[in-house]
Amino acid sequence: MASAENHRPTRLKTLRELPAALRARGEQTALIAFGARGCNQVSYRKLAEIALAFGDLLAARQPKHDRLIIMAPPSTNYFVAVLGALHAGICVIPVDTQLPEAVLRHVVADSGAHLVVTTHRFAEQLKKQVPDKALDYVLLDILAKADPVQKPNQSPGSDGPRIGIDSNAPAVLFYTSGTTGMPKGVPLSHGNLIYQIETIARQRLLDSYSRILLPLPLHHVYPFVLGLLTPLYLGATLVLPAGLTGPQLINALTLGEVTHLIGVPRFFEALLSAIDTRLSNRGTLARYTSKAALALSGWLRSRTGIQVGRQLLWPLHKHIGPRLKVLASGGAPLSVATVAELEALGWQVAIGYGLTETSPLISLSPPGMGTRGSVGRVIEGTEVRIAPTANVVAPAGEIQVRGPGVFKAYHQLPEASAQAFTEDGWFRTGDIGRLDREGKLYISGRASTLIVTGSGENVQPDQLEEMYSAHPAIREIGIVQHNGGLAAVIVPDVSALPGEQAESPEQAVHKAIEECSRELASYQRLGHFVISRNSLARTRIGKLQRQELQKRYEDLCDAAQRKETEPLAPVSFGEMSTEDRSLLEQESTARIWSWLVKTHPHTRLNPDSDLRLDLNIDSLDWIELSLSIRELTGVELNEQLIGSMSRVRDLLIAIASAEPEVEAAAQGIELFEQPEADLSKSQRRRLTPLPKPLLGLSWLIYWINRLVMRGLFRLRVSGLENIPEHGACIIAPNHISYLDPFAIGGALSFKQVCRTYWAGWAGVLATKRWQRLGSRLARAIPVDPDRPTSSLAVGAAVLKKSGTLVWFPEGRRSPDGQLQVFKQGIGQLLTHMDVPVVPTVITGSDLALPCDSWRFHLRPIHLNFGKPISSGDLLQAGHGVNARDRITDALYKEIKTLQANNP
Repeated sequence: MASAENHRPTRLKTLRELPAALRARGEQTALIAFGARGCNQVSYRKLAEIALAFGDLLAARQPKHDRLIIMAPPSTNYFVAVLGALHAGICVIPVDTQLPEAVLRHVVADSGAHLVVTTHRFAEQLKKQVPDKALDYVLLDILAKADPVQKPNQSPGSDGPRIGIDSNAPAVLFYTSGTTGMPKGVPLSHGNLIYQIETIARQRLLDSYSRILLPLPLHHVYPFVLGLLTPLYLGATLVLPAGLTGPQLINALTLGEVTHLIGVPRFFEALLSAIDTRLSNRGTLARYTSKAALALSGWLRSRTGIQVGRQLLWPLHKHIGPRLKVLASGGAPLSVATVAELEALGWQVAIGYGLTETSPLISLSPPGMGTRGSVGRVIEGTEVRIAPTANVVAPAGEIQVRGPGVFKAYHQLPEASAQAFTEDGWFRTGDIGRLDREGKLYISGRASTLIVTGSGENVQPDQLEEMYSAHPAIREIGIVQHNGGLAAVIVPDVSALPGEQAESPEQAVHKAIEECSRELASYQRLGHFVISRNSLARTRIGKLQRQELQKRYEDLCDAAQRKETEPLAPVSFGEMSTEDRSLLEQESTARIWSWLVKTHPHTRLNPDSDLRLDLNIDSLDWIELSLSIRELTGVELNEQLIGSMSRVRDLLIAIASAEPEVEAAAQGIELFEQPEADLSKSQRRRLTPLPKPLLGLSWLIYWINRLVMRGLFRLRVSGLENIPEHGACIIAPNHISYLDPFAIGGALSFKQVCRTYWAGWAGVLATKRWQRLGSRLARAIPVDPDRPTSSLAVGAAVLKKSGTLVWFPEGRRSPDGQLQVFKQGIGQLLTHMDVPVVPTVITGSDLALPCDSWRFHLRPIHLNFGKPISSGDLLQAGHGVNARDRITDALYKEIKTLQANNP
């Protein structure tokens, strides 16, 4: 990596001059972009030359454009497009890639832009959602296919301005991501942005030796100015992660030698949560040592100002990012508790306050210099006053501001612009705050979200939400006004609840509300709350969408009154949180989400869904799921990863973080050639013959079961002769009751039973000593649900030993007796093991022991063994895209036919 050249940046008159100024920094590294196949480094010289050439290309297009929409994830070519547009004198309009269709149509129409720089994927989206608008497209990914920073066939642009612009001309048009209504266009001039850039430069927060990780989308003014323009102006190195999953961010932090991290509060809250989980999962001694070190560091920081977290917690810093020192937060308020935790961990925290309309900074609290709860002092050149406001007690009031960073007017909204400014020219921020004697600014909330209770008390919901959400049982909370009091929508943190409370989160949340309310005034306490299983709607920078929150509360109240639950259907893309929508922007995760939606159409599927409790994914389901993941994405999930997953989000993050395994097919073949290598010691022992004492006990149990089945349940057996006497085979029955295995055992001879094996869930077969003994006598081999390949390995090992394997293709009992869709594990097994399959139909056992009861009924059971079929014949008879699917399809039809003809 090139060394930094720390020379003074060129003073700019307009941002039109920025690309040419960057060229002077030569081979100094401008960008490090991480991807699936390593990282790509770009020097300042190369970045500047490509941006200048790209700007010439834009300026030469016919018809000429004066504004440009850019709609794409952050990338090297995104930066090229922005710098090139500025060089061409074109106003840049960064657009959120996750805008709802109605909002996207509004932004395109309102902006008046006809030129769009985007990727092929989002171009197709725009064509579908805005069909009535003739747009001219420049596709970034077409350039990237040849070279991540492929230069157009143009010579580098000239340094002199081609288009006459001055500092008052609009440089960027942002659309506010507000919490209500359609977004308003906020044009920021070259002068607005240069003032901000130079002000931040004077604060010496960054220099040319800094390396800044930028994990935020660039359609918001905060990351655009502080994360893109300012670092490049100062000669710093920008680091772009491959994605927003934990492993991808840590990889970029460590390998990119990042010193500064620019984020929003929810990002840092997630970071703290991940660190807490990491510390909690360590050994007992290491866990208590780390917690003690963290507590000591926090105490010293708060009492003396001394920061020792980096030294005390060096192993943690080494893993997360050994050079990371400064965390810069903006876009939304960062809680005092979060700041204290981050500083206790050894980082310095910088906090900025501002709005899109102020481009963005109004005040700044530099790293390590802030007062708890303050957003710092007003930046040089900007003035702030506190105006008296109705229902707000002095000295607090509305924050009003004027200065070089304040915009002039909203785009094509004269009435809104007039309302935004006072008669004497001060911009109304709409925020409530106060200034202390030292000139430090404190924010208490938004005037528009202020709740005045029936007793006349003022409540800022943001502050209460922070207090309530500190309880471990509450993952998210949004407070609304209801009948003159306070109510809330609460998303419980089920993972933090004890086992007996996880089934009833309402009770746990009610208890949490009671505990939190003890410290609050009576008018701050909640009068009512509703539970939501879905994350609360937020903007891309983490702010609650209050209008959507109110609607969510009303909908949930209506559903409760009708005694109905939320609709049993997967959540829509728009209902997801910002982080989850970002996660699904990746092609591999989008494919798996679509697959899950298709396979669980009548489930309230969402990223928070529990894989076992909500989706009922067991060991056989993991076989199908892991095979589908391999086919759809090329990703091979190892058993350690599978064992760590509890929610759909964990699965998606693992897929996003993994790289496709080109050797996946070879690994699959090896599994069937040497299956015992994938088995545990206990599983291999189960494959050995029973010793004589256990064999005698097994004989006794066999005859007891046979007498019960043949006598009490009047078991009738047809087609027993179809089971081969020698060699390997698979018995594939339907599954309608827990009595099914006992019925099969009662139908077979003792000689046949001695060579028959079953694969069963370890949680049932190996929990207690008597269960382990019983499963050993029955030759049931425990299968770990967190190790799906062990199911296939068990089956392959049995067949390799010429044994008989009982395999229920449905995976679980049918709730209504109808044949369910088969899991694909049986097809995968038969693809590699050329053995006969005996289709088998069981009837009556569901009446003898129903699915929803443990009460036995003495009803007759009938077992019908069909004629054996080879895997080759199944392959020829079935339909599907591959051998596994064709075999599974054909076997399903065979059992379905046998079931229809069963006497």
